[in-house]
Amino acid sequence: MKLMAIWHPLIEIKKSVLLWQILYHGIWTNFKASKLCGISPWCKRCYRSIEDVPHIFFTYPNSKRLWQTVRMKIRLQKHLSWQQSLLGEVIGCCATLGNAIRGEVL
Repeated sequence: MKLMAIWHPLIEIKKSVLLWQILYHGIWTNFKASKLCGISPWCKRCYRSIEDVPHIFFTYPNSKRLWQTVRMKIRLQKHLSWQQSLLGEVIGCCATLGNAIRGEVL
């Protein structure tokens, strides 16, 4: 992963922190809590998957719809991994995704 993409001076600190937490599994999830507290790891919103970082931000039904809309808006045909989506590491869409991360309109 390219850390400079996360900690770029044009990206707000709160967005950089969130991206870092997502990429390095620093977000508290049911999966993480299940290891420490013994609770069920399943997503309490959809009950279809274990609630981990990729599920919350990419495979949860509402998240999936959001990313499909983003791909449609930037006219991206290729499916991206969730890490690529966050960092804009695909040739031809780096600038567009970077702008989106910085909060500019898609």
